[in-house]
Amino acid sequence: MTADPKNLRWYIRRDVPRIVRIERLCFDHPWSKEDFLAAMRQSNCIGMVYDGAPATKGQDVRGYMIYELHNSELRVLNLGVHPEWQRTGIATAMVERLKDKLSQQRRKRITLETNESNLPSQLFWRACGFKCVRVERDFYPQPKEDAYVFRY
Repeated sequence: MTADPKNLRWYIRRDVPRIVRIERLCFDHPWSKEDFLAAMRQSNCIGMVYDGAPATKGQDVRGYMIYELHNSELRVLNLGVHPEWQRTGIATAMVERLKDKLSQQRRKRITLETNESNLPSQLFWRACGFKCVRVERDFYPQPKEDAYVFRY
């Protein structure tokens, strides 16, 4: 099965409980509901979801991405796909949509950090055309871990 880009939409408050459930399934140190709501309140922070049933908004959220808008770049803060829907193209569809937001006049790159120990994440970002540009020592506090900074 391949993800349909038409199922991508901006996230709304009603999506947060489903996003939090996916976050807890995907990560050892997940964002909290409050973290997602705080991101929604930031004027430069954008979220998108992949909704398997867009007509029933929020009932079938299968993946999400949160990113920040900066003067010359987009910065991915969080990306997760429900384990049952991983490797179906959902994350790739979200990344491709983000790449489409780059422009010659304004934002020219996308950056993100990923855990040194998270090899699947590193391989995913490389497959999407990103390159590791540096290592941030002790970037993650719990547990203390370095981060690889990726850029497209």
